[in-house]
Amino acid sequence: MRDLRKDLRQYIDLRRGLGYKLRKHEARLTEFIAYLEAKFTDRITTKLAIAWATQSSNGHKHSCFERLSFVRSFATLMSSMDARTEIPPAGAVRRPEIALRPYIYTRDEIARLMAAARNLFSPQKLRCHTYYHLVGLLATTGMRSGEAVRLANSDVNLAEGLITIRESKFGKSRVVPLHPTTVNSLAEYKVRRDVFLKKAEAPTFFINEHAGQSAAHTRAFVISVAQLGCRRRAMEFVPGCTI
Repeated sequence: MRDLRKDLRQYIDLRRGLGYKLRKHEARLTEFIAYLEAKFTDRITTKLAIAWATQSSNGHKHSCFERLSFVRSFATLMSSMDARTEIPPAGAVRRPEIALRPYIYTRDEIARLMAAARNLFSPQKLRCHTYYHLVGLLATTGMRSGEAVRLANSDVNLAEGLITIRESKFGKSRVVPLHPTTVNSLAEYKVRRDVFLKKAEAPTFFINEHAGQSAAHTRAFVISVAQLGCRRRAMEFVPGCTI
């Protein structure tokens, strides 16, 4: 029988070598291969792919479509190595009509969010400042929240007014210029942060009150957004927000 697990490893290595992160693909496709093994086959077929996608997703449209798209991509590569491979057609599972949409915050909402961040519960008097400056940085640069919280100390060059974002989407890096007012604000945060650390090392520029990497989305911050009325539902803050 063909070693599909070895083929999957090669597929994942190839795609990641091209810059794709594939956060879910490996785990989901490993589950799919286990499903095929349970059916005593080493061949990808449309029937089995659809059966696995719909069965594993418990009927959830988004999950079903996503799972089958993973198989389609893997099967496309496999078809060049194994002529028995069937590539599930694009319309085999209908794309969900409801999709996550970015929410663009207004100037007033940004100001209110920053004010709310200032008032976050901070036992060590640092958390509120971390979120205040984090939101401010997102608003002035357009960075992704994940990019901001992953910034290392060496990535923030306040002397030159530049931030280096490393290996972001598709594995690409870029340099983001900072407005002078943003530089001054981040410098103030750094002084406060360094006093808190007492010469200890921190993994990232933005830290929590345990000297670890700050989280981009926390329950406290989501609640603050809801209380301000910036969005209809608090949990909508988590995916696809733009400020």
